[in-house]
Amino acid sequence: MRVIVESDNVISVSSLPANSSENCWVLDNKSNKILSIDKKDNKTVLKNYGDVKLSANSVTDGLNTIVYREYDFLVENKIYYAHNPVTKEKYTLYTLPDYENYEKYVINWSNIDSLVFGSDGDCDIIIKNLNLAKQQLNLSYDKANDAILVTNMYPDNRLFINNVLCKSQYHIQPGDSIFIGGLTIYFFGSIMLISNNTNNVSVRNEKIRVIIQKENPEVDYTKYIDRDVLLFEKTNYYQRPPRFKREIEKKTFNIDPPTQKEDQEETPLMFTVAPMLTMGLMSMMTGVTAFQKLVTGESELIDQFPAILTAVCMLIVMMIFPLIQKSYNNKKKKAKEAKRIKKYREYINKKNQAINEEIVYQKTVLEENNLSIDEVRDIIFNKSR
Repeated sequence: MRVIVESDNVISVSSLPANSSENCWVLDNKSNKILSIDKKDNKTVLKNYGDVKLSANSVTDGLNTIVYREYDFLVENKIYYAHNPVTKEKYTLYTLPDYENYEKYVINWSNIDSLVFGSDGDCDIIIKNLNLAKQQLNLSYDKANDAILVTNMYPDNRLFINNVLCKSQYHIQPGDSIFIGGLTIYFFGSIMLISNNTNNVSVRNEKIRVIIQKENPEVDYTKYIDRDVLLFEKTNYYQRPPRFKREIEKKTFNIDPPTQKEDQEETPLMFTVAPMLTMGLMSMMTGVTAFQKLVTGESELIDQFPAILTAVCMLIVMMIFPLIQKSYNNKKKKAKEAKRIKKYREYINKKNQAINEEIVYQKTVLEENNLSIDEVRDIIFNKSR
């Protein structure tokens, strides 16, 4: 069941579930809840909600006294009224079936100047609807604009074009919808559809042709015996067989930042040089003492040679060893940095490969699920499987 809510300027539609044991709501055009639908004695009822109250009569009919109701039974093809005494908003509700019955008419506007819709028997299209006036609508052909002009002949019943209130005349276009008093009319140029849920629509004008819906003839299929008969050859099919479709899921790739560069604190120069200087001074003193003994003749060269050689070697080591140590440390540091860069580059390459593989996979899935125009054309014309 559908509930069409007519407010001041627009109409809105609320579709109700066929079988529901839980509460549901009737909404206005702003999706605000105005009335609730509940069960009472195994029947569906329309109940007040918030400040909006059901009324027994229309607030716009000039009556001074408004009779409010706590609830009302909900049935199809009926009109309900509601009112919000706080905001002064007025609502008219029409209950219609989910699938309405439409009468189809063909109209040759070149032979018809105008059509009058109403409940009176003299109208071109007679609609026995208590909500409509005797002469409610007039549809005329506007030759100057080559369009159909709709006029509301009884403005007390509000006219809605495409769900929006129409306060004056309106040139309707093919595809437009007209709603007034629970009646829906769809206009498609020379074809017009009028809702006829209670079989209350009839035509008096002979120039309007009714399109009769042909029904399928009743056939007794019980006399036919089921057999394993091949109805179609394989080449007759052009629709692909059922298959499992792969879906594209959102995938996130987390890329970690590179490890921090290792900063090794270099040994202060003082801690390196001071021991070497001490050893060098001792070697120098040893060498000077040995040289003085040679000069004064207290000792022979052969006796002092080991001492002089040791002093010279220690002085050489004192000067060369710090340079060798520094060179070794720098080489080791460069090797660690190269290893760190290499590992992170390998890590980035693996991530890049994974991303490219995911791109290829998602592209393949899209191509599988969305055929190109050429492929569709080939399937249709060549009936390829």
